[in-house]
Parts: sequence; C-alpha cells; structure tokens
Amino acid sequence: MKYPYFSTKTLRTVLLAGGFALVAGLTAPPASGGEFPKPPSPFDWSGFYIGGNVGAAWSDYGISDYRTTVDVGQQLFQFEGPFLTSTSDVQPQGLIMMGGGPDLVFNHSGHGGGSDVSVTGGGQIGYQMQWGHFVGGLEGAFNGVSSSTDTSKSQGFGRVDFLRDSWLQPQDGFVEFAETSETSLRQVDTHWNGALMGRLGYATGPWLFYGTGGVSFAGVTVHADETAHTNFFGFQQMVGPNEPINNFLGSITSRYHGSDDSVLVGYAAGGGLEYAVTTICSMGVEYRHNGFGSQDFHFSSKQGPVFPGNTSVDADSDQVTFRVNFWLGHMGH
Repeated sequence: MKYPYFSTKTLRTVLLAGGFALVAGLTAPPASGGEFPKPPSPFDWSGFYIGGNVGAAWSDYGISDYRTTVDVGQQLFQFEGPFLTSTSDVQPQGLIMMGGGPDLVFNHSGHGGGSDVSVTGGGQIGYQMQWGHFVGGLEGAFNGVSSSTDTSKSQGFGRVDFLRDSWLQPQDGFVEFAETSETSLRQVDTHWNGALMGRLGYATGPWLFYGTGGVSFAGVTVHADETAHTNFFGFQQMVGPNEPINNFLGSITSRYHGSDDSVLVGYAAGGGLEYAVTTICSMGVEYRHNGFGSQDFHFSSKQGPVFPGNTSVDADSDQVTFRVNFWLGHMGH
C-alpha cells in the first residue's frame, strides 16, 4: 500500500493529535443543550474491563537475500514427457541428469524489505487494582491487521553444458546445452497481532496516565513465487562424424507458488491515557510498539524442478488506537 502524499511521520502526528483532541473534547462543556454525565472524582480504576479499539498500524519488514535452485536435468526429463518417439533420446538424457545435476543456483536480493500502513481494529480485556493514585494491572489484546510488502522482481540467467565432462557423446536428439532465465519474488503479509501486557499508571480525578509492556505476537505469511524458463539447444542431425548442427530444440517453463505461515513472538511497549466518561465507561488513546525480531520461513518443493530457498524476515510495527472500555464491576452502581 503506497501513500504518495503523506509521510509516515505526518500520519502519526495527525492520528496522535486527533486522539488527544478527542479526549480533551470530552472534558469541554457542550455548546448547547444537555450536559455530559460527570464521572466520579476520583474514579475507581479497579476491576475487570472489556472494550474495543480502532486505529492505524505502521509495519516495517526486513527481507533477507535468498537462493533459488533449478534442476535443469529434471526440466529436460519433463521436456519430452513420459512418451517418446523412436528417434528421440532427450528423456533418457534428462533421466540420467536429474537429481544429480546439473543445477543452477540463483542468488536474489531481498532489497531490505519495505513498509506499509494499514487500518487495525480489535479488542482488549484486562484487570486492574488501584492503590491511592497508582494503578497496576494486566491486559490481553488482539487486533486484526492487513499489512503487506514485497520484494522487487529479481531476475537471473544461467547456462548448463550437458555434455561437458560427460561420457555422453553427441548424437541426434541429444541436448548440448540449456539457457535458463529465472524470476523470483517474495511477499510478506501480516494478518493479526496480539499482546499480553502489564500496565502501571497514575490516576488523578477522571484521568489515568499509564505505561504498558509485555509480550507481543503476530501472524505472518511469506509467499514465494518462482518462474524458470529454459531453452534447450542440441543436435538435430549430424552432417559428419564430428560435425553436429547445433539448433534450438524447444523450451519449458517451470513455476512454483507456495507459502509458509508462522507466529512471530516479540515484545510490546507503549503507553496511553484514559478518561472516565461515566462510572462504567472510559475512552482514551494508546500507542504501542511491537518488535518481533527475525525468523526463517521454509518452502516445500519436493517435486521440483524449482526449489525456493529459505527466506529470513524480521518485522516490527507501531500502532495508535482509540479505545473504549466498559468496567464490568461498576455496572449496577
């Protein structure tokens, strides 16, 4: 997702300013008609609460360099298919070569990854205790996220000489060499994140200022897309004992698309403020940073002929959310 007119810093400033304006607005008297219910002073921040949140998340990804292997011998075996004509020797040659080489290894760059901004929303549940002005507690939170980034398409080129250092001799239908063009792409998606955090704050009247920290989790999927296009060149006829005619015999395109899912575990740290709107409802804004570190993702390609290499991804995110909490123990009072 691209934002050509607003920088990440600008979006963060707007959301933070909007959040503080919302909370500050709760304390201002209405221009006309009615009055907001006055919270107790001081508000009791003890007890169980449950609530929801909505906001924005800024995600940053680092994608490592990786390798892709193409078994050109297996491609040669698949080139003719399972049924042969009496004059073709290509498939037996591929059968000899596949599995034991020749292989082409392509090195690709992750280009450092990328960033994305997405809407996030979810809920939280927790319990707090208050001692004078000080408040401590524990909270669990879960948010849906739709964040994604990908590498630029990376391309490579390689050549295989089938008859070099081989006991095979040139003859009609044999492949002398192959040229392979390979294209690779990696895409990283985050679907959700969650956290289990401790909270420590200071309450004054209807206001609560707090810091939070703990363990964070994220559901991440890495997709691998690979395409290997190979042209075969070889002997279609022999004009003399040592004078083969080298011609283009044909081509084959092999593709791979797969993915690996994992739950990344890291740390969460942040803070926020809440305002008690009524005896059972509070509203506020919270900032949280999630650091998930680095993890390797593996792709299964047992059949080949394209074998995508493992890819390491590191991720972190910053999110600002507007929150509403309902204090279950205060209901009925």
